[in-house]
Amino acid sequence: MPRFRRRGLVGVLAMLMGAFVFAPSASATTPGVNGRIVFSANATGTYQLYTVRPDGTGLRQITHAALFAGSPDWSPNGRRIAFSFGIGFDYAGIAIIHPDGSHRRMVPTVPETVCDCEPAYTPGGGRIVFSSLIPSELQDLILSERVDGSHRHLVDFQSDDSPGDPNVSPDGSTVTIAFSYGGDAPDDAAGRMLFRKSIDGGFEQNVLPLKAYVGNKHDWAPNGERILFTGNAYVNGEPANIATVKPDGSDIRWLTHSADPQRTFDAGSYSPDGRWIVYRLEDHGQYALMRMHPDGTHKHVILPFSNLRPLDIDWGPHPTP
Repeated sequence: MPRFRRRGLVGVLAMLMGAFVFAPSASATTPGVNGRIVFSANATGTYQLYTVRPDGTGLRQITHAALFAGSPDWSPNGRRIAFSFGIGFDYAGIAIIHPDGSHRRMVPTVPETVCDCEPAYTPGGGRIVFSSLIPSELQDLILSERVDGSHRHLVDFQSDDSPGDPNVSPDGSTVTIAFSYGGDAPDDAAGRMLFRKSIDGGFEQNVLPLKAYVGNKHDWAPNGERILFTGNAYVNGEPANIATVKPDGSDIRWLTHSADPQRTFDAGSYSPDGRWIVYRLEDHGQYALMRMHPDGTHKHVILPFSNLRPLDIDWGPHPTP
């Protein structure tokens, strides 16, 4: 699935930063009761959002627009979903919607923005982090702001790469970012790594190297002890598989072991109670929505093989007041 990629300089970064208001890190989150699963899929000519119960019942399309809808993320209380909404991956804004598809609204943005994408809530639910692209020779940015679009905070900026899918750790202190470098074709300079940075900018670490070819969708375990990711996701002719890793990059554990390039696995997210992982299985052009335990056992079908191709899968909590 294509992701935005732009190159640029930092010619007006200082001027832009004058408009940002820095904020403290978010409060801690706690594991929740399992609710519905949301994902994006193109079954109607454009990508729309769908939700389904963990047992596969109650499949429901919740967006019905001519515009693209993708990269959904549940709010910590299970009462909202933030997502990318626009004419495509490179030209989108951030919208928030109720799980039943009602009360959709756009999050205000700055006029110079051409793409605010891939939002993720902070544990307190009052802010989101997201990828942003502003033209005029600016770099790709990772930003944080309140859900009303105010109080923007620069988390990270990159040059000659494509940062994506920022996610906040359960304690609210750290943001993980997957990003590419060196182009799309695998070669000595290319790859896709997982990067970790404190939300206030005081700490950073490469969790997984470029040659891990990390998929765009990754997720923290609710207890903060491990990170779920897809490895080998952008290497033609080789299968992608799902693994978890400690936040310091140690103790990689592979949960799937496909050697067939026609049978690949794509990570979604942990369940709120931490007992399950939701993911996509692709097998010779057919796609199934699946779940398994965090050790890779007890694989179960949620939605059977079809052409639905669920993407950007996120398991939400049962709604709370």
